[in-house]
Amino acid sequence: MKAKRCLAAALAAFFAAGSAACFGEEPVKETLTVTRMETAGAGGSFVAYPLLTGSESASRISVDVFASARIGEYLALLSSLSGGGTGLRMDYTFFPEPAEGMVSLVLSAKGRMPEGRPSQVWYPLVYRLEDGSRVTAEDVFEDPDAAEEAIEAYLEEHVEEGLSDYLENRELYPVPMDSFALCERGVIFYYDHDALCFLSGFSGEVLIPYRALEGFLKQDLIPCEFNGAETVFSCLEEGRLWGVPAVLGEDLEGAVTLYRSSVDSSWWPGGACYETEDARMRDVLIVSMDGSGTVDALLVRGEETDFFFPGAGEREAWRAMLGDPDDTFAITPGDPMEKILGTGESDIYRRGDRLLALHAGDDGKLSGILIAISRKGIFE
Repeated sequence: MKAKRCLAAALAAFFAAGSAACFGEEPVKETLTVTRMETAGAGGSFVAYPLLTGSESASRISVDVFASARIGEYLALLSSLSGGGTGLRMDYTFFPEPAEGMVSLVLSAKGRMPEGRPSQVWYPLVYRLEDGSRVTAEDVFEDPDAAEEAIEAYLEEHVEEGLSDYLENRELYPVPMDSFALCERGVIFYYDHDALCFLSGFSGEVLIPYRALEGFLKQDLIPCEFNGAETVFSCLEEGRLWGVPAVLGEDLEGAVTLYRSSVDSSWWPGGACYETEDARMRDVLIVSMDGSGTVDALLVRGEETDFFFPGAGEREAWRAMLGDPDDTFAITPGDPMEKILGTGESDIYRRGDRLLALHAGDDGKLSGILIAISRKGIFE
C-alpha cells in the first residue's frame, strides 16, 4: 500500500510539472537562461520554481533545485488541495551572479506542508555555474567557526535589539550557517520556523553585509563589490539603492505585500512610511508621499548607512567619490524633515527625475541616505 501511495504521488508530481506554465525567460549570461515555471491550484494556490537552461551545468542545477526544494512533493500536494482550506504558495527569488561564477536562489513554501501542518519553509541554494556544484559554508568562509562568532557579534550589536518581544519565536542563536543564500550586498541566513518567526508567519531571515565579514570570506569567493560613483549613479538611474530590491515608482501595495510590511505605516511629512520584514530591506523605509499608490522614496538612516554606501562615512569622502552636489539643503530644528533625518545638511545629486540625498549630521558624518522621485516634492 505504501509503495502505491508513493507511486501515485510521483505520478501526480510528474503530470503537474508537465502542465506548468512558462512565465517568461530571463537571460542571465550567454550560457544561462532562467524560466519561471508555475502551476496553479485551487483557491489561488500555486507552485513556482526556476528552470535553468543553456548548458549542461545549468541543467544539473535545475535537477538539484527540483530535488532539494522538494518541488515534486509540493506539486503532488498542490494537486490534492481544494478551495476553502489552507492553501499553498511556493515561490522563489533568484540572485544572478552575487559572486563571480555563481548563482544563488531561495525558494519559499508557505501554507500546507507535505507533513500536513501549515508552516513556512525556506530552501536557500547556491551553485557554481562552471560545473553546477553546490556551494557550502566551508566554500565561502575561511574558518566557518570563526565566521560564526563574528556573525553572532554582529547580530548582537545590530539586529537583536530590533526584534520584537512579542514574536512567537525569536531565537537568533545558533546561526544556521548551512542555510544561506548570497545576494548583492551580503549573506542571508534563513532560520527554521521554530527558531525565528516573523509577524507575517514567515520564518526568520537575516542579512549580514559582506563588509561585516571582511577577513572571513575566502579570497576567490569574495562577491562582486560596490564600485563607487559608477554603482551609485547607475542604481539611481534605475531608481534603487544598492543591494535593496524595492524600486522607485513600483506599486506601493504590491511592494509592502512582497517585502512583508511588519507594522502599521508611520508618519512622514505629507505621506507615510513602511517597515518590512525582507532581510534585504532591514533599516530601509518605503515612503509614499501623495497617496498615488507608488513607492516615492526609499530611506536608510542610522549607524549602518555605510553598509549601503561603502566609503562615504563623511561628507568629504562622498564628495570626493561623487563630485560636488547639485544642491545642498540645511535641515534646522523644527523643519519637518528633522524628525526623519535629524538636523544637519543634505547633499542632493540628481539624475533625470530622481534624486539622491546624502545627509550629514551636525558632526559631518553620514547619517541618512534617501532616493526619491523629484516631482514628489522632497527637497524641492
